[in-house]
Amino acid sequence: CHATDATTQSLTCHRLGGLKSGRDFTLSLLMSLLFVALVLCMGNGMRMLGVLGASLGFGIYQGLQILASQGVGVVSGEWRGVEKKTAMGMTLAVFLVLLGVAGMTVAE
Repeated sequence: CHATDATTQSLTCHRLGGLKSGRDFTLSLLMSLLFVALVLCMGNGMRMLGVLGASLGFGIYQGLQILASQGVGVVSGEWRGVEKKTAMGMTLAVFLVLLGVAGMTVAE
C-alpha cells in the first residue's frame, strides 16, 4: 500500500508510537464500532419503513448525518471566530445540500 511505503521510506513510522497513539487507537476503534452499529440500525429502520425504506431511509440518514456533523462542529468551536459572511455561506450550503438530499429522496 502506498501509505505504508511512504511512511517507511520517509522514516516517520516512529511517530505512530507517540503518547497519544493508545488514545487514538481507542477512538478509532470506537468510531468503527459506532459505524457498524449505525449501519445495522439504518438497515433495520429502512426495513421498518416498508416499500420506500431504502430511498427514504437513506435520505433521512444523509440529512441527519449532515446536521449532526455540522452540529458537532458548532458545539466544538470549529466555527468560532469566523466571519459572519463565512458562517452564512456555510449555513446556506448545508441548507442546499439538505434540500438536494430531500429532492433525491422524493424523486425515488
